[in-house]
Amino acid sequence: NGITSDESSRETLWFDVEPGVVLHLVNAYDRDDGTVVIHGYKAIPKKNASYILEYTPPFLHEWIIDPTSNKVLIDCCLNPKEAVEFPAIDDRDVGTAASYCYGVRTTGIGSPLEHFATPNTGILLDEVLKFSLLDSDDNKEDKEKEGITAAGDVIGRYMLPAGWHYVSEPTVVSKTFGNGHYVLLIATEVPEEGRSDYVGTAEFALNENEEKQNMKSQLIVLDGDNISQGPVCTVQLPSHMNYGLHSLFVPWDCLK
Repeated sequence: NGITSDESSRETLWFDVEPGVVLHLVNAYDRDDGTVVIHGYKAIPKKNASYILEYTPPFLHEWIIDPTSNKVLIDCCLNPKEAVEFPAIDDRDVGTAASYCYGVRTTGIGSPLEHFATPNTGILLDEVLKFSLLDSDDNKEDKEKEGITAAGDVIGRYMLPAGWHYVSEPTVVSKTFGNGHYVLLIATEVPEEGRSDYVGTAEFALNENEEKQNMKSQLIVLDGDNISQGPVCTVQLPSHMNYGLHSLFVPWDCLK
């Protein structure tokens, strides 16, 4: 791992950590004691091949680094049960001790894929998770008590109905009135028995004798205070969306 100061005159400091692949960092911030906390989604491939050749599931990971002593104090997985990708937090929390983050749960669908060689294993994205990044009580012995959470705990989740899959990452948007935020994602419905030779048309044929079915996509809006309650709003899109994965919210005033 390497960390650098926002002061351009300071050089990057490097630290030895357990090997792995981190495509997406969640956040990083300085603590009052001078240490640096880093969160990211880390995968540990089993073979000496490129990460992208054979998909390896990532999990929420935490590093705590002490630049003064040049030591890595903590290098651990916070939740080894939930494979996730595409992290998101409120932009207002970037660089601070954010209390939560979001991610999309990944589900493997086997290999080899028929039309793509890299990676040769396909994944689906069918559930968004909200993770705690902080212990709500310093006494970790009490973390199992009601209302007490530990870093890495899942504190909210929303699974799509059968046949629907996320095609974007979570995007966090502040509420216009009051505190809190919304979580925006785009999802596409795919017929359960869709043909494997689909090449991009907006229609699927379940078999040669059946009528083609249009694919549908929706913008899904979740309340960040309780994503488990499901969408507070859905917006039907004029055409279906393929995997885009990365997404960004642009305020209306910036589009004028």
